[in-house]
Amino acid sequence: MRNFKADILWEKGKLSEVEKLLQENLVIDQADPYWLSEWHELLKILYLQMQDIPKYEGELWALLLVHNKGSESIFLEMKNHFGAEKWPAVKEKIYQKLADSNEIEKLFALEADWRLLLDHTKQTGNFELVLRHAEEIKAAFPKELIQIFTEVIRAEAKTADMRPKYQQIAQKLQKLKKLLVALWQPVF
Repeated sequence: MRNFKADILWEKGKLSEVEKLLQENLVIDQADPYWLSEWHELLKILYLQMQDIPKYEGELWALLLVHNKGSESIFLEMKNHFGAEKWPAVKEKIYQKLADSNEIEKLFALEADWRLLLDHTKQTGNFELVLRHAEEIKAAFPKELIQIFTEVIRAEAKTADMRPKYQQIAQKLQKLKKLLVALWQPVF
């Protein structure tokens, strides 16, 4: 019902009333993460339409760091909004704020910050993204990638007790083989 009311006010161009309603919704739904994310997303859109850039940027930060933590789409929206000149500093701030979260890994991959992805995954032990992006990583960090594949395969082999596990290990061995062959191909 509240969403419907916001839509009607929005259509009538009563943007300050929409803002007030959305702010009230934030208070009412403060215990519901889904609705908080929805209301912040609508506020972000509203502030952009109102050309209230400081509030728009505030909503971007709130969404990325809290309500839709590590969202790739919000991250890309921020990259587009801040532009090439400001982006490196903004990206570094994002990386610092999300340093202790697993969400940071997908942002490293999105930005092709392979060294940061490798370092973070070595700390957490979650190598799925590294393995998924092996093709992109292999040129810059071949030794580290081989080491990670080897560690993952050894760890999984220790706990392999059923056919599906053996199949997963075999698939990773195939990837490792392709990686090794590609790295030792003569360059002409």
